[in-house]
Amino acid sequence: MVIGALTPPLGVLLFTTARVGGADQGATMKAAIPFMTVLVIVMLIIAYVPAITMLPVQWFGP
Repeated sequence: MVIGALTPPLGVLLFTTARVGGADQGATMKAAIPFMTVLVIVMLIIAYVPAITMLPVQWFGP
């Protein structure tokens, strides 16, 4: 959900942060790219490696 709030066309978090910080939106976007990259990588790992999402079920499940 954070990925959608950070990236355009909506980018509510990005635009709000740029406005409050008094920074240019382009500079804010460039600064956020490493964080968005990590978010996308983690999202892909969780989506395509089922063992990660099933591990808590195995620990706490019936």
